[in-house]
Amino acid sequence: MITKTNIKLKMESWVIYPIYIITILSFFGSLRSCSTSAENKKLRKEITEVKIELDSIYSALDNIYSKDELDIRMEINGLKTSKRTLYFENAVVRNVVRPDDIIQQFDDKIDALEKKMKND
Repeated sequence: MITKTNIKLKMESWVIYPIYIITILSFFGSLRSCSTSAENKKLRKEITEVKIELDSIYSALDNIYSKDELDIRMEINGLKTSKRTLYFENAVVRNVVRPDDIIQQFDDKIDALEKKMKND
């Protein structure tokens, strides 16, 4: 026979089971959030390392010359090479200009280019 207390006990058991299930699921959910938190820490560390590498790349790129500056530097190096070659070989130039005058012209042009590079 079904009594009021029997029904009440069955209802209480049906209410208690979902509470148990919800409690267990929330426990597993909290465990999952802990692992997610650890993964987030790892990702933050990796992002920080990537930022540091990126900053070093940007600083390296700042040291690269522009096209105009590179052209000037190449011309200066070419003139210095010509000057050294002319000086060390002590070449006899078969025209009106003496080797010392040519070296002086190279020096003047090198100085002008270096001033231009400093002004830019």
